[in-house]
Amino acid sequence: HHMANGNGVYPHAAKHGASFGRQLQQQSVPAWFATSSAARFSGAGGMGSPTATSTPRGTDQKLKAGMYGVVRSLLRVLERGVAGKAILDTCLDACSAMQNLREAMTTYRGRLMAESKESRRAQLMGVCLEYLERYCMLIALTSYLTWPRFDPAAPGHVTFQDWMDSRPELRSVLSRMLRRNPLSALELHIPAATLLHDSPAGHQGADDDADQAARSQAEARADIVIESRSGAVLGALTILKEDYFPGMKSSRLPQVLPGASNFRRTAGPPVYGVAMCTLDGIRNVLTAVAQQQEQAGGPKEVLWFNMREEPMVYINGLPFVLREQQWPMKNLQEYAGIDAERLERMEARLKQDVLLEAAHHNGRILVARESAAAPCSLTEQHHSGTGELVDMWEPISGPDAVQAPAEVYAALAAEGLGVRYLRVPVTDGKAPSAGDIDAIMRQVGRALRGTFWPVHVRGQQQGREAHAVANKTWAFVSCSNWALGS
Repeated sequence: HHMANGNGVYPHAAKHGASFGRQLQQQSVPAWFATSSAARFSGAGGMGSPTATSTPRGTDQKLKAGMYGVVRSLLRVLERGVAGKAILDTCLDACSAMQNLREAMTTYRGRLMAESKESRRAQLMGVCLEYLERYCMLIALTSYLTWPRFDPAAPGHVTFQDWMDSRPELRSVLSRMLRRNPLSALELHIPAATLLHDSPAGHQGADDDADQAARSQAEARADIVIESRSGAVLGALTILKEDYFPGMKSSRLPQVLPGASNFRRTAGPPVYGVAMCTLDGIRNVLTAVAQQQEQAGGPKEVLWFNMREEPMVYINGLPFVLREQQWPMKNLQEYAGIDAERLERMEARLKQDVLLEAAHHNGRILVARESAAAPCSLTEQHHSGTGELVDMWEPISGPDAVQAPAEVYAALAAEGLGVRYLRVPVTDGKAPSAGDIDAIMRQVGRALRGTFWPVHVRGQQQGREAHAVANKTWAFVSCSNWALGS
């Protein structure tokens, strides 16, 4: 391995004073390279001039070959992009005793899709994006080294930095396609089918270039919608991500209630836990708890704590949470420490934002759903894995189709379902603060004064919900003993 000096010049190349492309043709190369597919792109081994490679069919094979959308765009704009990628891939394969960078991207992408914990998913996405950016930069570097004018010994030699700076389109590809929309860069973002059909390129399932063109145009249309948002809470570059998704279900827990993932009860006091629920899921939980309490001779009313620290809203009975477009799988950390009153005021404004935007888009709102799999084609609705984000137009039939969480529980209580709703925002992945525990104690103490109440905790499937279940079990026992004077 050789290191470049401060001017980006490789000493061994400067000594020879000839372009890298001519060196490949004139010097003997390792046998593994001379017989590789990359040799025909470089002219080494007498294999001739660069020709196009065939793109592997199928998403898995295509990505394992490094043919991500951002890579394909890069190859189109680089003068010797296809040749550079072929040379790089051959080198990566020859140096893969510990890890193959190209294949590692696919491996980490698979781990990302299988991971349910949001904090871990954010970490895995960071690794995937770092590897993909590194791969793109290495393609650019290899294209630079095979550039006919590459000659470190020549007067006025152009360094790699200068070469990149003279090609702003390369930075544009990386900035727009890699950093701005990470899920799209990792082929984990699927544009809304209606946006896809509206794209001038249309959809040709058998034509990868047409697929990519249609996807790019559909993503551009979605970007316009998201960039033009001007709500008080649902502002520019924010999205509404569905908060009930397949990946939230824990494999360690039986899924006993539809619409209420990870529902379970602690041993002893009537304290329950559950991940975010749909409206039907909430009904199922309340019904199940009421039946259990009726059999046990206890009260049927439930004290329901929502631990979400981010603003959320229900649309057509489905929960949606506010997220940044660039990091849709990551919790909004800037609201850490917000109190329940301010958070619920934000949710009321978010509801109005949704209704106003839906009126602007003919009674529909663009949302993002996390699917169970990658579809076989861009327009299919069938999925078989986890972790992809799918743009969807969600119809809004009227004001009643959109509800803040507090409104959902108020309406259920008005229907006669026994529930008292309380919001105690807790930062995900952290134990509740002393103030959070005080708030829990006060609410449980008031509810339990003179009687036992079922206590129900709702949050994410891991982190704050686990802490909350433990704290509320303790709070239940402490407050009930005090309330009963024992």
